[in-house]
Amino acid sequence: MLIGIDIDNVLAEFEAAFRAWINRHTGLTLRRRDIIRYRFAECCPLSHDEVESLFEGFVRSGALRRLSLIPHARGGLTELARHAELCLVTSRPTLKQVVADTRFWLSAKGLPEARLIFAERKWEVAEEFTLFVEDSPEQARGLAERGVEVLLLDYPWNRSLAHPCIRRVKDWRQVGSAGREPRRAMPPP
Repeated sequence: MLIGIDIDNVLAEFEAAFRAWINRHTGLTLRRRDIIRYRFAECCPLSHDEVESLFEGFVRSGALRRLSLIPHARGGLTELARHAELCLVTSRPTLKQVVADTRFWLSAKGLPEARLIFAERKWEVAEEFTLFVEDSPEQARGLAERGVEVLLLDYPWNRSLAHPCIRRVKDWRQVGSAGREPRRAMPPP
């Protein structure tokens, strides 16, 4: 069994760190509950270009190396690794610094060994996955529509998503127990 696992907001506390960066550099006072869409430009008073520029500064600062680990993620991954092969799949851009910082962060956090794939559309590399842990509604929907069971970590930006192949989980303790016995809610199309 092969389990796919996202990085940002699944393993790494990206949203909180990037939101703090945005607040510090713009004077905004965004809170987690304000982030009701996956893309920041869709839920805060900044344009797509402004958010991209802020992200570039965030990356240049080395912030991806300093992200906190989501609570219980290491234990949940270790539990999943006892029963399955793990593959980390991120939609982070493949910029040289982003790739290097991602690899550094994974090593520094002492997470179980796993293959690492960078893919803008995760469903395009999903053929082998039995289960996928995700937070993005777009990615989760794309995976579910191809028959991959998705454990969707609950966040304000994905609360409107429902699909027979998606199970909502509140934290890594639930991921670990749900991942031991994946179920396919429907066959792939």
